[in-house]
Amino acid sequence: MGQEDFLAKQYFNDGDFEKAVVFYEKLVAGNPRRMDYSEQLVKCYQQLQQYDTAISFLQKQIETGLAHPTAYIDLGYTYRLRGEPEEAGRWYEEAMHLLESNPNYGYVIGFKFQRYTLLDYALRAYRRAMELNPELDYNTQIARIYGEQGDIEKMYEAYMDLLAERQSIKPNVLRVLDGFITRDPEAPNNLLLRKTLLMRAQKNPDPLWNELLSWLFVKQE
Repeated sequence: MGQEDFLAKQYFNDGDFEKAVVFYEKLVAGNPRRMDYSEQLVKCYQQLQQYDTAISFLQKQIETGLAHPTAYIDLGYTYRLRGEPEEAGRWYEEAMHLLESNPNYGYVIGFKFQRYTLLDYALRAYRRAMELNPELDYNTQIARIYGEQGDIEKMYEAYMDLLAERQSIKPNVLRVLDGFITRDPEAPNNLLLRKTLLMRAQKNPDPLWNELLSWLFVKQE
């Protein structure tokens, strides 16, 4: 199996999907519960535009109960590639419905939606999982999605909420913010961050907000 695994990955990474699919079909047949093999096989089918084969494979997995929760999203995305957006949406909602019985699926479902750049669905998945289980915390993922969507204001707010709860993550947050600001104090993202921090400082006189304002002024030189 080790040799087949190696060759499958090698062919896939080289973009030789016709050879990769042969090995992944063998690996899935011998290891039907290995999610990584199944996912790679579906990717091969998608790359080769063998959408009917991918759909048949995923539906069989779902029917037999072997499917990982993300298989519903893979199935929906395959329908999208085949030009059937309504059917795609139906399977995305099936994936969302799984959260109702197990909110701990929130991360894998949200992350899979992110992988397919289905960011609105990813946001819904993370938020719904946290509603169902308040002990879950996907606020970092949510903040990143806002950044990917270009909604800088919501991204800033999300990161400030995170910092208000856990100041220990400040170095990580500053690294992210550094990618959105420039040396120009009049740049829109700079002005928006300044406004966000000033509003926080007015509502809650925590030294943190003044520290972040000082950091911003230094970055702006």
